[in-house]
Amino acid sequence: MSNEIQINTVTLPDGTAIEINDGSKENGFVEDYSTFTYERSGIPQSLIDECNQLSENGNIYFIFDKKIKSIVNRNYTSIEVLRDNKIDEILDDECKYYIADENEFNSMPSRFAYYDSEIKLSGRYDRYNHVLNFFNILNFEPGFGNFGPELEQAFFYIVNHEGVSYKIILRIQPNLFIHLKKVDENGREKTYNGFFSKSRIYDFLKSEMGDSDFKALVRDSKLEQLFN
Repeated sequence: MSNEIQINTVTLPDGTAIEINDGSKENGFVEDYSTFTYERSGIPQSLIDECNQLSENGNIYFIFDKKIKSIVNRNYTSIEVLRDNKIDEILDDECKYYIADENEFNSMPSRFAYYDSEIKLSGRYDRYNHVLNFFNILNFEPGFGNFGPELEQAFFYIVNHEGVSYKIILRIQPNLFIHLKKVDENGREKTYNGFFSKSRIYDFLKSEMGDSDFKALVRDSKLEQLFN
């Protein structure tokens, strides 16, 4: 017997009665994730200021869309908790966004943030171009088959210096999750995986390339421009 969607009436503090869908679905129902839409309303400056202030502890903070969080919760949360969350959303619907740290970003690696305390830009393509420009300045070469920011893009940097040969492979996800991999001539690999962070990328490159090769990598640009 299939489950019917249950509608529950809840009375708000002001006496208003509302109906809440508890999220039940018929047996065999499959959520159509292709229908996800991204929030278009502006992010309040107060939320951006709070996000930046939180990052003073050295961590990266993000501003996410409550709508996407609600869809995720609907698939992994009990019906009882879902009802409580739905009431909270209705009572607190002034802002469509909320702040979270990297733990939440990493828990759903394909997820997009609307703002973060590292890049400090809010437009999706402005954010992507900021990251792309950073690696362009570092002289990473685009790989074959790059089709724009809607898909993963690959880049590389090859080092041949004093008899040592290796390459660094870069992959940029549309949501600015970065994969950096150094592969030496013997096939040994060292990797960095995480959200875009100038300081972490700096540490990885300097550690894996050594001072001489790293200076060669950045000599055509000002170090302060790249990492400040």
